[in-house]
Amino acid sequence: MLARCRECRAKISSEAPTCPRCGIPSPVPPEALAPKRRGRMIFLVIIGLIVMGSIMNGISSSTKTPTTTGSTSSAVTTPPVKETREGLLIAAEAIRYADHPCPRVTTAVELQDGSIRAICSNNETYRIMTKTVNGKRLAMRCSAGARLGVTGC
Repeated sequence: MLARCRECRAKISSEAPTCPRCGIPSPVPPEALAPKRRGRMIFLVIIGLIVMGSIMNGISSSTKTPTTTGSTSSAVTTPPVKETREGLLIAAEAIRYADHPCPRVTTAVELQDGSIRAICSNNETYRIMTKTVNGKRLAMRCSAGARLGVTGC
């Protein structure tokens, strides 16, 4: 790192034992280096605070539960229609196609809008959409949907 000589103000290495221009010993005073170290430390503290804030925001937003507005009779989730074997098969295929870790679909309930709410043996809840991509139905984890603002899981 370059610094200025305390005598002649020439730019020299901060590690130089003498100034090559004027010959003074110990040309760089220790306090000339301190502000840069302090600035680096402040920068690292700010970065650390930003990272911690992001982590805390992620934790708090994933624990929030959706709320409803209006009358108390309106539900957040779409009421179920029926539980069928076909729903289990569709849910298992969609979750497997999405490459999600679901050992076994234990419950699959078809909802009024045609989507399926499925629960895996690892207690992860999924919403299987009616929309298809390449002939396959889309599966979304309800925990991910909640972070995106999707309701109805």
